[in-house]
Amino acid sequence: MTQRNDLARDAWKALVWMLSALGLLATACAEPAATSKPVQVKTESIPAILPLTGPSADLGRSVEQGMRLAEEDLSAAGKPYRLAVEDSQGLAERALTAYAASRAANPSRVVLSWMSSAGRALAPVTRSDKTLLFVGAALSDLTGDDGMVVRVWANATQIGQKMGDLASRHGYKRVAVLYVNDDYGRSVAGAFQAVLEHQGSRVVAREPLDPAQTDYRTPCERMKRTRPDALYMPAYGGAYTIGLRQIREVFGSEMPIIADFTLLSSFTLPKVGAAAEGVLVPATYLDLDPRPTEQARAFADRYQARYHLEADFNAGLGYMMVAIAAHALDAKTTGADLASAIRGQTFQGPIGELRYDRKNDCTLPIEIARIQGGRARKAS
Repeated sequence: MTQRNDLARDAWKALVWMLSALGLLATACAEPAATSKPVQVKTESIPAILPLTGPSADLGRSVEQGMRLAEEDLSAAGKPYRLAVEDSQGLAERALTAYAASRAANPSRVVLSWMSSAGRALAPVTRSDKTLLFVGAALSDLTGDDGMVVRVWANATQIGQKMGDLASRHGYKRVAVLYVNDDYGRSVAGAFQAVLEHQGSRVVAREPLDPAQTDYRTPCERMKRTRPDALYMPAYGGAYTIGLRQIREVFGSEMPIIADFTLLSSFTLPKVGAAAEGVLVPATYLDLDPRPTEQARAFADRYQARYHLEADFNAGLGYMMVAIAAHALDAKTTGADLASAIRGQTFQGPIGELRYDRKNDCTLPIEIARIQGGRARKAS
């Protein structure tokens, strides 16, 4: 009974802070009037185009699970929004097909998406349709002055700056870069290299990776000949679950490795195991152990109770994407200028604060962590 009460308390905490962020707390917590009658509310479908299969499925599954918790909280608050989830397989053409199908079946004022490849493909189309597009994507040039693309992720410039500064601070002068050869990997690797070289260090090798490849020893042997003193690896999926073991075999366990948020996926990190030990990563509040905020802890407890998994940045950002989209829809009930409901706003959630500029690009708090005992511990 105590455990059940604790779970109920944590679920209520999560609902309270989400509703506060949306400005709905007063109405949700108020006692209904004695004469009030049930009101039939027509539901509004929100398409969510996520990579649920394919090389980036580890990311998409966490995102969907976080989104489903937000959907539950919106329903509990009497909000009419329901998710319509489609699988993009991480492919641009599949994302476009899913969007076209959802628009034909049930047009929506907003659409949610994940991965830079999907964001790049969808942005011109959604802009033409005057649909507000939310992207979980690092690609820096997605947002624009019209505010019609809303980022719910760190952009490549922010990630590159943070990790480039980290490499310089550790005194790495000759860095080799292994990156997934897609919009995400290229943009983050390029931003990192620009920062690193501006600070006087060098990128001595760059190796593009296919998300589906299984041989990482061959590119590592080529890189090894350039005598790097550290590796930087913006990647996801198999590049970590398969690649990190092979990288350790080629370079040894002492080679410093800097990875990306994506290593911290709750579906990825356990598969990597001991090969991840000592790797440096950017982390949100939700990824750190211990988690530093009450919101992160409450969300993680609820997520663990529901899915029997550790909550990660994907789940937290998926939750916040739905919450922010609902905020815009509530603020602009006519559908006009949805983008203005987000410009310049700050949204608090389990990963920390998302701060939006006039383009609806955002920054989020990034901590540096080191993998120790299979967990992300804040690095000193």
